[in-house]
Amino acid sequence: MEADRDIASRARDLKELDQDCAELLEVYRPRLTRYRAGEYIGISTLVERMRLVHDYRLFPFHDPDLPPELLPAGWHGRRPTRSSSTRPDPAMAPSSCLSSS
Repeated sequence: MEADRDIASRARDLKELDQDCAELLEVYRPRLTRYRAGEYIGISTLVERMRLVHDYRLFPFHDPDLPPELLPAGWHGRRPTRSSSTRPDPAMAPSSCLSSS
């Protein structure tokens, strides 16, 4: 298993990708309360959604989708896809790095 982890870490800069996702979580996670409370209405909903889509859109192309045992400890990359089930308004945001867990 250690050899597999070594290959995975050499094929992709997993630490950098994990840091990028952690930074996105840091920006958007605090906004979840506002999303859920319906504070974004009208044009502010569209603006917020466009910001989120813009900031998130490249992550799926970089996610190596490796099994958990090959990922670094504390990997933030699995959290993005769990957020889609926690948002209150399906029009508000795509599946993203907005985990509530």
